[in-house]
Amino acid sequence: MTTTMKYVLSHLTAIMPKSVVDHVVAVLTNAEEEEDVNFDIRSFQEVGINIPRFEWIDNPFCLVQKLLIRDPSLLEQTRERMTKKIRKSFKAMESVGWLAVPSQKFLELNAKREEIEFHLANNLELLVENERLVGDLLHHAQQIRDGGRAEPLTRQAQHWRLKKEMFGWSKYVCHHPGCHCNCATSNVVSPFASLWCFFNEEQLCETCNHQYSGHRVSRDGWQCGSRWGRLSTRQRSA
Repeated sequence: MTTTMKYVLSHLTAIMPKSVVDHVVAVLTNAEEEEDVNFDIRSFQEVGINIPRFEWIDNPFCLVQKLLIRDPSLLEQTRERMTKKIRKSFKAMESVGWLAVPSQKFLELNAKREEIEFHLANNLELLVENERLVGDLLHHAQQIRDGGRAEPLTRQAQHWRLKKEMFGWSKYVCHHPGCHCNCATSNVVSPFASLWCFFNEEQLCETCNHQYSGHRVSRDGWQCGSRWGRLSTRQRSA
């Protein structure tokens, strides 16, 4: 398994419901018989997928294309042989026994993802605000030491929080440090919009000019608030 394939499959398994990952079927093309397969099926375990069921087919695309253009140079026997190969390939695909996964499974997984990202993002914002508060306190304490007077400092603190289900449809929401932009509305459902971010992670968002690798697809949006607070530092008596 190539590095690129591992990278793609690891991201796919991260956004797919367990009911999908547990029923993966590998279709190995360009192999008419099992002995022709040049792929170690056990390598799926490297990306968290149990050894899946697999089928092998000789990719019929070229054969179908030749038959559709009605190449006059093809002999009737050749046409019959190509038709048999195509039927064999489709029969192999039919025998796989695809398991339908209810769309509700995708919705449940997406809801869990949004819930985790909601709490994580808001906790990170609290951390940043606390670090800013400590910096203000240290600066205020230094001013008191330099001036010799302890005067309370009133400050207005701005804070950002993700608001639950702010939008009726998913948006590309920027989570780049310092950016709280609710960017464009996604044109497809959330799982596929997340895949779009993955495949275009280095592309810049036209709204906030940050890479899509720092965006999340969610109905939760950034909302700004502010509050007044008083900082005071008591001097210790000598």
